[in-house]
Amino acid sequence: MLIKPKLGERKSCRLLQVSRTGFRNRFKFFDKDEDLKERIRELAYKHKRAGYRQIHDFIRKEERVNHKRIYRLYVELGLKYRIKRKRKRLPLPTVPKLLPEASGERWSMDFMSDSLYSGRKFRILNVIDDYGRLAIATKPEFSITSEGVVRILNEAVEVYGLPKQIVVDNGPEFRSKTFLNWALDQKV
Repeated sequence: MLIKPKLGERKSCRLLQVSRTGFRNRFKFFDKDEDLKERIRELAYKHKRAGYRQIHDFIRKEERVNHKRIYRLYVELGLKYRIKRKRKRLPLPTVPKLLPEASGERWSMDFMSDSLYSGRKFRILNVIDDYGRLAIATKPEFSITSEGVVRILNEAVEVYGLPKQIVVDNGPEFRSKTFLNWALDQKV
């Protein structure tokens, strides 16, 4: 890139006011953040709900990196915290509530909660026959999942027989696939 073919390197650099070393050594672009960007991108797609702070926590376990640098690269990559889409709820059949005419026709289920003196909370599952207000099952547990509810109901069905209808509120244990599949299998 000399100005005139016969003009030497020294004179060309002097005319352009460029150092000869800068003229000879071409600048090689090296992005020191390229490996880190790739790791951030990889973690962001693996953990879709992770923001830059959580990604920083993951990377910090491997190497020492400043959180501001992670944030800058996170923004440069155009990553954003993904908003969680609402799940489609399973349609629940609505049946009009009629007064039961015999025992074992309709059961009601609900949870009560309380805490021990130590402060630890526990829940009580109550299953009641609506005709005679008979307590079918009362189970206190520290944690009752939908599988636990199904287990308790199976025990109650063995003793009292299967009701025609079970009335529940919209608690997460009663909206779960496990409980709804059990109800469909039992035709309740």
